[in-house]
Amino acid sequence: MDRRRLWCGILLFGMFAPTVLLLAAEDSVEWIPQGFTSYLVVDRRYASSEPMAKKDDRDRTGKLHNLINENGLYPVVMVFSRTVPTEATHPLVPLIKKLQELQDVPRYRAARLGTFVIFLTLEKPFQDDPLRDIRITEVKKFSETANVVMVPFGLAESDSEAVKAFKTAPEDDITVIAYNRLKVVQRWKFAKDSGPSATELDEIAAAVNKMIPGVSTKPKAKR
Repeated sequence: MDRRRLWCGILLFGMFAPTVLLLAAEDSVEWIPQGFTSYLVVDRRYASSEPMAKKDDRDRTGKLHNLINENGLYPVVMVFSRTVPTEATHPLVPLIKKLQELQDVPRYRAARLGTFVIFLTLEKPFQDDPLRDIRITEVKKFSETANVVMVPFGLAESDSEAVKAFKTAPEDDITVIAYNRLKVVQRWKFAKDSGPSATELDEIAAAVNKMIPGVSTKPKAKR
């Protein structure tokens, strides 16, 4: 009888162990919060070279917009910045240039890689912040310095519950989150007046490569 109970126990363990392990793995996954909106200040992705061209319906510039929902289950590198730089030497600039560089890789673009930057410089919700027009002007001015096409810039409240859900603290001046299918792949945080080193920029590129397998951004060695 004891032997039968032993074999029954082994059989039941074999049946349910994979489910238990799967549930444990799901619990360890960090999900991207949905429902986050920002005021879209600059988005040049849909700009036309024709001066009289009709505005593309996908262009949500000047409106409250959810960039996370827009990108859906596609791979994304999103950035939160608590500073709007005034100089081209600011550490945020090479990061944004790297995002544009990744967008220029044909295979990444074919995989619908999304990139965007949200500036957390509002003290109140957009509709209630008395300085929102000043903050909008600051972001627009910086966009001219950054000079990128495929990286939209948004504006949001700095310490809202929605922002806290992304695990970015007040001391994190720049937060970079790479995610795919709304699951976080990797996160980087940088204090004020600091930013990603060349090595860390390569790590961000490697994270994109991980989300989109079989693609390399490194040039082939010359023979």
